[in-house]
Amino acid sequence: VSPGVYKEKLVVSNLVGTKDKPIRIVGDSTSTSTYPIIDGGDPTYSSSTDKPGVTVSKSSWVSFERLNLKDHSQSTYYLDGSSYIVIRRNVIKYNKFAVRSANMSNHVLMEYNDITQNLPANYSWTTLKDSKYEGGAYVSFGGAGYIEIRNNSMKNMFNGVHRFILEDLYKK
Repeated sequence: VSPGVYKEKLVVSNLVGTKDKPIRIVGDSTSTSTYPIIDGGDPTYSSSTDKPGVTVSKSSWVSFERLNLKDHSQSTYYLDGSSYIVIRRNVIKYNKFAVRSANMSNHVLMEYNDITQNLPANYSWTTLKDSKYEGGAYVSFGGAGYIEIRNNSMKNMFNGVHRFILEDLYKK
């Protein structure tokens, strides 16, 4: 992917790579300052509907590298029933969820990302608790597991990693 600003959503659906030949979506630049920007256009988090920057649905062996994703509501990456997903060396500025995993998504690797949450000025834990910002860098709603999160920079966020157990979801 060439450097520049892209104001569109990326959807990967029903695509299957392999361990030896994964599907790779990679920015051309090796400098974070010129990574291609996928701009969700909602820096103040005004939308109450989820409009992920990247949706990966029923796909496997897919890798995203050297991208700058910002201002998506609510999720930046949404993994839906997918496996063997790599999110590496990205800059992610998110509103509620940097990565939201659902429907038994599994085998996810997040590494070497710079992850920051867009939070209102002068926030405190009590003002954020139960607010629209209560999310996290990695949040699983029924993800199956096998998640590896390593060597990331995570800052200015309400939660780092939050996993809901399937039984807890059904009780609500």
